[in-house]
Amino acid sequence: MMKDVKQCFKLLKYGYQMKTNIACACIFVVLGIIFTILSHYNFMMGTMYIYLGMMFVMQPMYMILFSECVAASPRRKKIEIRYVDILNVIGGLLSSVVVITLALLIRHKDMEGVSVESVLVISGMLAFMLYCYMSMSFKYMLVGTLLFMGSFWGIMLFQTKLDIFFGNALGGNTLLAVVIFLVENVLGIVCAHGIRKLLYRKSMSKLAMGAKLRMELS
Repeated sequence: MMKDVKQCFKLLKYGYQMKTNIACACIFVVLGIIFTILSHYNFMMGTMYIYLGMMFVMQPMYMILFSECVAASPRRKKIEIRYVDILNVIGGLLSSVVVITLALLIRHKDMEGVSVESVLVISGMLAFMLYCYMSMSFKYMLVGTLLFMGSFWGIMLFQTKLDIFFGNALGGNTLLAVVIFLVENVLGIVCAHGIRKLLYRKSMSKLAMGAKLRMELS
């Protein structure tokens, strides 16, 4: 297992515009932290930015798959499935720790009737959708984006009702909310793994490749 982790990060160094992606990841995480601190109404938006930061780190690994020599390699499946799983687990763990820490830090602030427990559970729902989106978007960019945006705005539309429901259901049990949030993350990673295995033989999306990379590979 540790050998795969080392190989994963070694290969990641050769990913397309790795330094740029790391910089973007840091910017998104910082913005996410700022959003969550400003107001509980921005907590879900902050969560999305934090997890999208993870996506920027994963992107170079997917970009490697656009290479013809990698696409024809017998190791392609290992790269696309196992190595991306490794990044999902490590990135998801770090993102989860950041989100949980931020939730605990704001629990003593004036939440205007909204419980930190409901905020955590709803953030977990958003994280679940982002895992699935990241696995689908590199094969079906347009479909994945439409499904994610539809789900995201659905949560935003019913956020108040969801706040009330989860707030009453959890009854101030922060530990239970943290456990549910972590379970949602695990389910997201498992579902993302299943989506990648299902779509493994499908071609990579040219939309996901980006115009600059398409020009360089043409």
